[in-house]
Amino acid sequence: MTNFHEARRVAAGHFPKTNSLYYYTHGKIALDPVYPWVAKTLANSKLPLLDVGCGAGTLAAFLRACGHSAPILGVDVDAKKIAQASAAIPTCTFQVGDALELPAHCGDVVMLDVLHYFDEPRRASVIQSIASRLAPGGRGILRLTLKDSSWRFAITRFEEWFVRVSGWIPFRSVGFPSREEIESAAKDAGLLARISPMWGITPFNSYLVELEKP
Repeated sequence: MTNFHEARRVAAGHFPKTNSLYYYTHGKIALDPVYPWVAKTLANSKLPLLDVGCGAGTLAAFLRACGHSAPILGVDVDAKKIAQASAAIPTCTFQVGDALELPAHCGDVVMLDVLHYFDEPRRASVIQSIASRLAPGGRGILRLTLKDSSWRFAITRFEEWFVRVSGWIPFRSVGFPSREEIESAAKDAGLLARISPMWGITPFNSYLVELEKP
């Protein structure tokens, strides 16, 4: 399926309309440009995918709706969201886990909006861990907020506070990396990093990091 509007409807349909995740999935995929970007980028990949910080399975549901047939393993520290994803998307596998202790994997890796929950040394460890799980020709895709002096960064910090106090994500962000930190950590992990804006129509200071083995 290549019609993203229809794929969004199918992805949201994994959850009953009485569940807030139905409306969250609709809205998240409609407004966040990273979902169609990931679907296009991995459209022809037959490699297993590791989705780090998968939450309730929004990305997995959307990829399946887009026709992505490779195995998908989602990992998240939130046991409640893992249970929701497992019940809603039986064609994928989900397990409770931490980005610092990822399961064995060789393929593509996606991690969206997770890195700021770790301090700088642990962020480097996470990137090292991702590097060791990329298959030859595999894609490492990170979406993160970069620390800078922009108004987008200020809004992103407020949004992080809001999702924490609302209880949607019950974890406090530790800090946001700079572009230089990400490039240095990727180089130390033996990876090339391409960094580009990925905020679409949102006001957030989101960037896409594509990691590849040279």
